[in-house]
Amino acid sequence: MSTGASALITDLDTPEIHRLVPAIRSTLQGIAGDDVARKLDYATHAVTHLLDRGKSLDGIAKKAARSVELTIEDITEITHRCIAEVTHHLLHNPPSAGPSAFLAIAGVTPIVEAHKLQAQARLASLARDMQRLTHEVTSLPTTDTPELNAPVSPASYSPTGSSASNSSDYPGTRPSSEADGLASNFSGNTSGAPTPQAAAAVEAAKSALGTPYQWGGTTPGVGMDCSGLTQWAYAQAGVEIPRMADQQAVGAPVSMDQLAPGDLAVWDGHVAMYIGDGQIIEAGDPVQISPVRTNNMGMSFLGFYRPTA
Repeated sequence: MSTGASALITDLDTPEIHRLVPAIRSTLQGIAGDDVARKLDYATHAVTHLLDRGKSLDGIAKKAARSVELTIEDITEITHRCIAEVTHHLLHNPPSAGPSAFLAIAGVTPIVEAHKLQAQARLASLARDMQRLTHEVTSLPTTDTPELNAPVSPASYSPTGSSASNSSDYPGTRPSSEADGLASNFSGNTSGAPTPQAAAAVEAAKSALGTPYQWGGTTPGVGMDCSGLTQWAYAQAGVEIPRMADQQAVGAPVSMDQLAPGDLAVWDGHVAMYIGDGQIIEAGDPVQISPVRTNNMGMSFLGFYRPTA
């Protein structure tokens, strides 16, 4: 693994980048301007996270490389000491003809064995270092991939082109009339839910319709990402599911023709909740209802799952 790879990428988490986002928003008026600015904002945070993760991986790789280098140095030193001691032994106990020759050579064996044990102990120490560093890699935080291509509803903008997030009704949310308009598009029937908890999760998710997309967000009306929405909705129903999207492939797997309200559609970087009548609710931009599908930005589809089964 090459170390220092992430250093080749310019850090995007700079004051200049963050000043650029509102500048774009003010310069490009209307839907396009707000949309571009918001997507750039999401992309900045996403790339910054990936850079941070890359830097962490670089650091771990450097530790691993250094640990291997030190092990090689130590074993080389052990080998040199072994050769020196064997040479010293033979110089002071020169083999000659007869039984004494055997005794002189036999005296070398304990020296070699002792240094062999030292080398094995050093290799065992290296193995422990590698195990610890592997744990560091698997412990690095992950997060959902922002859904940058999710459709943006024109209702999220006022007739003058300013973003609804500027509404005084609730900072960062839509006016209630616009959220009601989104909710009116829901035609799902939770009566087909497999459990009361699944039905309650669907109703909770519906209550978050219109919430802006926020990477890492878990608060309805303020900001949510895909797995934040589904985890929160199930939490309202008293059911705990993991935080990350791909980890929400929990419960019983179901086929598309077995889908019931509350089932989750899980990709390796996205998750959505089935709400009935061929529809899913997901944290696009904003939280919205879409036709059920199995494709999403080229991500690997992990399947449909029923958390309450």
